[in-house]
Amino acid sequence: VMVYDITTPENASFVNYINSREFDAAVQGDVSPEGLCFITAADSKIGENILLAACEVSGTLAAYRCEYSAMSPTDPTDPTEPTDPTTVTYGDVNGDGKINLFDLIAMRKCLAKWTINIDVQAADCNGDGKINLFDLILMRKYLAKWNVDLGPQE
Repeated sequence: VMVYDITTPENASFVNYINSREFDAAVQGDVSPEGLCFITAADSKIGENILLAACEVSGTLAAYRCEYSAMSPTDPTDPTEPTDPTTVTYGDVNGDGKINLFDLIAMRKCLAKWTINIDVQAADCNGDGKINLFDLILMRKYLAKWNVDLGPQE
């Protein structure tokens, strides 16, 4: 599920990418969301905005809590605190010690010019000194278990 802010349609912007599928087996998790239904906080029994997604392949119903806060743009290639290159885990964009879809989401937010705290060196997945779509593509290939290495390329 890709989320866009269309408050001002002529200035629509990417907000988030949600993918809860497990790629370790044939069909695990919520696969192929097709029907979507948004429930406002006023109509929700838990008092929060909820997005329901009916997933056709897995036959599941996914429920996502929806929080939204306006964010201001930033320059994703302007590092605030460079890290020691000998301790960088390339691809661990959010610094939680793992390389997973949460890092991919953080990278997409960074490229969409959101104000987001990331490890700038870890986000430079190909080691060329810039954070751009090439890094995002390399991270996606890595997460899809392609035979690629993260970090400076030779």
